[in-house]
Amino acid sequence: MIVLAFVFCSATSLSMPALAADTACGAVQTTMRKLNEAPKVHLAVRVVNDGFGYSSSGQAVLINTKQYHSVEGGPWHVNKRVYISPESVRNCEFIRRETLEGVATSLYRYERLYDQQTDRIEIWISANTGLPVQSHFTAISPKNGAERHLKYSYGSGIKEPI
Repeated sequence: MIVLAFVFCSATSLSMPALAADTACGAVQTTMRKLNEAPKVHLAVRVVNDGFGYSSSGQAVLINTKQYHSVEGGPWHVNKRVYISPESVRNCEFIRRETLEGVATSLYRYERLYDQQTDRIEIWISANTGLPVQSHFTAISPKNGAERHLKYSYGSGIKEPI
């Protein structure tokens, strides 16, 4: 379940007008709902620091109600899929529009409490699908240096790895 912990943490504490924050959080919450509903998701995960000074890479595959994960090319493990609570999103800010690997995206920053840790997350959301393309998580509480990057892909070609 190590990879999933990477997937579901979040992001920032910037002051902004309430209406702008509400609009930004609404966009991020909609994306979280779409991600929860996506039947097949592949995540490439790069952990810069796990909070204990270790780095790693891995992947997760979410298929319907199952989630599979593998770290450093090791064996695959399967668990019940963990869904993101859109209501846990807070302190949202729209940053800018940008093209990421040929995909038009909107970049948002937000915070999310997950498993007694608050993360600051930057998430690039596809303008076409409304789904995440990439995200960057940084722990802000506790300040343990935890940091990870995720790249998302979707589609019928994603298969159960075991």
